[in-house]
Amino acid sequence: MDSTLSLEVMIQKLDVLMSQETVSVAAVNKLLESYDASRGDWQRYGQTFDAVRYTRTRVWGNKNYNLLVLAWDQGQGSAIHDHENSVCFMKILDGALTETRFSWAKSTGNEDDQEIRVVGSRTLQRNGVAFITDQIGLHAMNNKSNSDKCVSLHLYSPPFEECGVFGADGQALPRSKLTFCKDHAVKSLVPSSTEIAESVKRGCVFDQAEFEALAAAQAVPPQ
Repeated sequence: MDSTLSLEVMIQKLDVLMSQETVSVAAVNKLLESYDASRGDWQRYGQTFDAVRYTRTRVWGNKNYNLLVLAWDQGQGSAIHDHENSVCFMKILDGALTETRFSWAKSTGNEDDQEIRVVGSRTLQRNGVAFITDQIGLHAMNNKSNSDKCVSLHLYSPPFEECGVFGADGQALPRSKLTFCKDHAVKSLVPSSTEIAESVKRGCVFDQAEFEALAAAQAVPPQ
């Protein structure tokens, strides 16, 4: 890790990486790994906890990606969800977060008629980085501690406004809209809903060899 790399400088570097026609997922992963969360300069974004559910604060956003800080109180977690054809990176800033991954057990072409199975799980500690796309599968994130809070950094490219949510049996549930308790993005840089929808259809263009190597390196232990 690079103790001199500030969150602000990391965002500047992300702006360059995420603006490329073909995104280097390996370079993005390396940059996130390089940032040392013990610097604490993320804390201005990660102190909004809610007793009912985890919260999202948008740190930065433009047509290429959203960067969010999520604050998880004790015992809070997400539903099983997809990422709307986007690339998702996560980095733990404080505490620990357990990722459980799921895959489609069969493919019928109809989301409402598919089953999901648990692939495996792992617990990410502070400074741990994870990577997932819909090609890899679905996941759920949980702060399993009954005494410690958790804060995590999430990058989504392209940005999206809502995602698919599923029950443990694979049943599609009402879609979840991404809302922010605080938004620090520059409004003039945030794309419109129409632009976001078009970006989601295209997805993130990345080098397939890099993707496969990173996906293999990020594989969760089988359950």
